[in-house]
Amino acid sequence: RDLEVREDSFYYSWNELGISPLEWLRIGLVGQRTRLYQTERDIQRGFFAQLMYRKATLGVYVFNPDDSDNRFMVFSLGAKF
Repeated sequence: RDLEVREDSFYYSWNELGISPLEWLRIGLVGQRTRLYQTERDIQRGFFAQLMYRKATLGVYVFNPDDSDNRFMVFSLGAKF
């Protein structure tokens, strides 16, 4: 939030609800929300899958799976230290 220039303010949120049916797998639902100053709220929903091996995690997130014009994917790679 920009206290000096309101037009530069925005809100962003990323939420996940997941389950690990196997020790090396996590699946679930994901949603993200962006809202710029004086604009409509922008929400994308979808699902995700993460594969875990030792200290590494590889994930894929699919947003708007039912809308071919606005569908997109996000890939992630994580590591524990």
